Amino acid sequence: YQLDGALMIPQPLQRPRPPLLIGAQGPRMVRIAARYADNWNTLGGLRFTEAEIQNTFKANRAALRQHAASLGRDPDKIICSMCVGWTYEQPFVSVGSFQDYLGPYMEAGMTEFMLGFWKDEDFNRTAPVQHIPDEKTLEWIVAKALPGLKG
Repeated sequence: YQLDGALMIPQPLQRPRPPLLIGAQGPRMVRIAARYADNWNTLGGLRFTEAEIQNTFKANRAALRQHAASLGRDPDKIICSMCVGWTYEQPFVSVGSFQDYLGPYMEAGMTEFMLGFWKDEDFNRTAPVQHIPDEKTLEWIVAKALPGLKG
């Protein structure tokens, strides 16, 4: 959509504008994210192995950083985030599996992760998207898994 002369009321609190998150995996969209995004988000994909997802992230992050620098943007100012769960891996079955799953992404420069939290009966999806299925799992992630990642 394109709007000319539209009023935004109330005005956003963030200056000069709200942060822009762009979800992208293909080369063209990664270039667009490098130009405009405050946060570049990726999600992996169920058609890829975990090694392919990690390699794609590394290649896309390198392309994002290179393109941002060529535009005069500081690549370190672009947050890298990921929607966790678009995988056949099981990151939410234990503290160790959660930390092991996120570790390679953190080492490669991922700084934020988005975790799905819903009950299976509340979400009708045929694809096996991994998620936090109950409050008990959410509580151990917050209490046990996240503190181990802060270092």
